[in-house]
Amino acid sequence: IPAMTMAHSLYPLTFTPVLKEYLWGGRNLQRRLGRSLPVGGIIAESWEIAAHEDGVSVVANGPLAGQPLTAVHAELGLDLIGRHNDWAQARGKFPLLIKLLDAHAPLSVQVHPDDSYAQAHEGNELGKTEMWVVLHAEPDAELIVGVRRGVTADSLRRGIASNHLEAQLHRVRVQAGDHVCVPAGTLHAIMGGLLIAEIQQNSNTTYRVYDWGRVDVNGQARPLHVNKALEVIDFNRVEPAVG
Repeated sequence: IPAMTMAHSLYPLTFTPVLKEYLWGGRNLQRRLGRSLPVGGIIAESWEIAAHEDGVSVVANGPLAGQPLTAVHAELGLDLIGRHNDWAQARGKFPLLIKLLDAHAPLSVQVHPDDSYAQAHEGNELGKTEMWVVLHAEPDAELIVGVRRGVTADSLRRGIASNHLEAQLHRVRVQAGDHVCVPAGTLHAIMGGLLIAEIQQNSNTTYRVYDWGRVDVNGQARPLHVNKALEVIDFNRVEPAVG
């Protein structure tokens, strides 16, 4: 990397994203945003600004073109991420992960841990609080955010075991322009027919509790993480309002 240790040497960086194929994805990043996608396949996520071991975006412009964001961060530290992110720098982490999500089909019902739980149980991984901005929504598109009134850990466990969880989930109608804050510990799911920008902590830890009875291309159900999920779900997030 060229010697660049002063913040005034920086310039607006653009990145080549990392594309992820998951079974709930589609082709809306191309159809609605004009993105160039590989031929065939379903693209669920585009990691726009990423410095995580599961995906690293590469600088696309200027003197740093071709450099992975992890290397730029290692060289510049707080000059890149700002003094208010010294908490992340102390962990050797870039603070944020910015994604575009094409939820052609519903995502699993899931929850993310906070920083302290993630550090204790997932190595040096950060927790995951996230914010969604709805870019496009099909008519009647919904999110699941939080639990219904009266839901407990015991009732949720019974619902998962019996494959009848829907009645315990808080559903919210959304439209383009809506934004939703999802603190760590919030049970949630992005449902089908949504194109979303996600601004989140730099983490890829997800505890899946319910997957609508789906199987992958090999006919296998995706693993659930019920015990960890029940340890981190905030049962006080009861029917939260969204903006």
